[in-house]
Amino acid sequence: PVVNLPMTGDVAEQDRRVERAPSSGGLSAVTRVFLFTGLLAIGTAALLLVGPAARLHAVHTLASAPLAVALLVVLFAAVDLAPVSVRVRGQVSLFVLSEIPLLLGLVVVSPRNLVLCRLLGEAVVFGLIRRQAPHKLAFNLSSGAMAAALAATVYRAILGAHSPIGPFSWAAGTAALAAGAVSAHVAISVVRHLYRQERQHQYASETLVSGLVLLASMALAFVVLDAAWWDAWAVVPLALVGALIVFAY
Repeated sequence: PVVNLPMTGDVAEQDRRVERAPSSGGLSAVTRVFLFTGLLAIGTAALLLVGPAARLHAVHTLASAPLAVALLVVLFAAVDLAPVSVRVRGQVSLFVLSEIPLLLGLVVVSPRNLVLCRLLGEAVVFGLIRRQAPHKLAFNLSSGAMAAALAATVYRAILGAHSPIGPFSWAAGTAALAAGAVSAHVAISVVRHLYRQERQHQYASETLVSGLVLLASMALAFVVLDAAWWDAWAVVPLALVGALIVFAY
């Protein structure tokens, strides 16, 4: 997801003014966000409990289930805690490289555990570390869970009985990651509409940067998956290299 932050102005005060503004029907923006969050949660539950992903298990076991879950929780928390920031035309865009743990999770854990891992990782960052307001925390968690559930559904539908390694799996993974990204983008757009915030004009350079970062994140995700396929411990140096690049940047 990409969040554009204004370089000037009191963002916190602007946010409070928006939250106090009631809608034409009498419901506040915060209340409407909570209602939309509930819809996202219902949709996620439907995909996981009665949808195609209801009875699916991990595609391939690279490590024990507890270790795989713990690793994914740490990875989801890490990418949320250290987003990549790019300044374009006076705007700072924050890019969360969630495609890496998401693609890895599509293979090594079940769809339910994948959603659980993302929820736990984001709850640590958004809830415990950043201490977001309840409606923001609820929306971020539900949006991330929906994106993960949808990505898992698309990935399994396309992958079928094929191996997670190879050109066919790249197509399945790309479609799944794109579906998750679109889901998150649509959810953010809906919340902006609920807040009655007009979408800022996006320059061609910003669109290009967003597309390049997304493609780079996907490519890195495939590298991590291929390395983990042959040796699960290979993820450790790759994660270290990624962390050093983000820190140096």
